[in-house]
Amino acid sequence: MKTPLPITLALALTLTLPNLLLQAQDNDASTAASEKDGSYAFGVRFASQFKEGEIVIDEFVAGFRDQLTSAELRLPKEAVDQAFAAWQKSVENKRAEEKAREGKENLVAAEAFLKENGAKEGVETTESGLQYLVLKKGEGRVPSATDKVRAHYHGTFMDGEVFDSSKERGQPFETQVRGVIKGWQEGLQLMPEGSSYRFFIHPKLAYGERGNARIPANSLLIFDVEMIKVLTPKRPQAVTPPAAIPPLKK
Repeated sequence: MKTPLPITLALALTLTLPNLLLQAQDNDASTAASEKDGSYAFGVRFASQFKEGEIVIDEFVAGFRDQLTSAELRLPKEAVDQAFAAWQKSVENKRAEEKAREGKENLVAAEAFLKENGAKEGVETTESGLQYLVLKKGEGRVPSATDKVRAHYHGTFMDGEVFDSSKERGQPFETQVRGVIKGWQEGLQLMPEGSSYRFFIHPKLAYGERGNARIPANSLLIFDVEMIKVLTPKRPQAVTPPAAIPPLKK
């Protein structure tokens, strides 16, 4: 004969077990949802590395499924390696061709823009080709190439699309003047503290034909820059010692 459970323990189990079962079901559902959403997110992240036409989606899914489920592969391992290498090279070549074509188009557009922009009132063009417009002239220190500065900036392409902006983030940018692109290096050394300038930067003074992750090849860049402060302590001026006075003859 089984010993009956104490009433309080039996009551506790009666109240707790359904909750534990429901919680387990919720956890299972949560895990399933997490796996589903996570798998979808993985697909989104992976696909973001490619452009349409670079992958045959049905074949990609088939290969992924066959490998994951240990099914018989449609291609032998040696053929898989060869096919992957050939596909990878093809994608790289297509991207290089597209980047070169885009770079040529961007360079033509940039030079046409600068030619027209340079004739506008107030726009100055330096010997290097940097164009700038003084929005506000400050009266503070002017940095040198070795100085560190604090500045705000708002960067756009010719069409007005914003690609980066410390102003939108609300966090000023600090850098050594010689540690930025050539257009900025030159432009910052024109700006007294408290100034606001607009730079129109030729691709050769920016990221050139290589571009970067956010900047297409040969992009002309437009920056509104506010020089907040030169952070490098002011160097004391050298004091020239007085000329020696020759002793008087006795």
